[in-house]
Amino acid sequence: MEDRSLVELLEEQFTALSSKLPVFHPVALELERLKNDGRAGMDKVVSAIEKDPMLSAQILRLANSALYRGLTKAETISRAVMRLGMKRVVSLAFAASQSLAYRGERQPYREMLKALWSRTYLSACGARWLAERAGQSERAEEAFLAGLFHDLGELFVLRALESASTETGELTQTVIEEAVAALHSALGARLLLQWNLPEEYVRIARDHHQETLAEGDWLMACVRLMDLACSKLGIGQQPQPELTLAATPEAETLGLKAIALAELEVMLEDLAAEATSLSTAS
Repeated sequence: MEDRSLVELLEEQFTALSSKLPVFHPVALELERLKNDGRAGMDKVVSAIEKDPMLSAQILRLANSALYRGLTKAETISRAVMRLGMKRVVSLAFAASQSLAYRGERQPYREMLKALWSRTYLSACGARWLAERAGQSERAEEAFLAGLFHDLGELFVLRALESASTETGELTQTVIEEAVAALHSALGARLLLQWNLPEEYVRIARDHHQETLAEGDWLMACVRLMDLACSKLGIGQQPQPELTLAATPEAETLGLKAIALAELEVMLEDLAAEATSLSTAS
């Protein structure tokens, strides 16, 4: 199939599939609204989470994971929210619900979506960590969501091509990867616009593969540096161990040195199992 035909097919799929991708769970959207309502109390937050038993179980599991756990086990949603904080609970709710979309039914889409989810989740966690290290702790959850959403276009292209496989025939993985690389940024930005997400997330999705990085653009630097870190470690792709993260403009923008970035690499390796757990338990 010619490139133009693939473009036309994906355009035809956009309206139908964009409304079906289970990226935004109703509970996650309700939590986002409550987070922005300064009058919302703990009881409303807990009540919203408890509407979905599966999401409640995921929040509890993550509150007690190695990354977040305290000295005692969080046995209730109230305790989990107190431990994690409202902003982090909202981020985790989005991540838990989004993981549902990264499940293919046939090869090679199944393995490609699985790899994409690992890279997406680790990008989100890593972007949050980078924001905190760069002195942007108040906006760390914004960095998490920017990382979570920045490659949403890749998800769309893979799901659309799998959905249309009876029409396209069996595409080679090379053709699929070329379509993803060429089209995911623009399509991801369109999806986020359609879903009324903040402009910052749209911008990150649209521009994260630009050759240059604007001076002082710390949020873009977090996302781009995570792309590089995942490439170096081979998270969801072939490893590129020759990459030196500390020598990149992104690391310079964030003011991070080699020691901090070595800590990041260790953390990402530990988080890989959590990404798998979050996906398989959904």
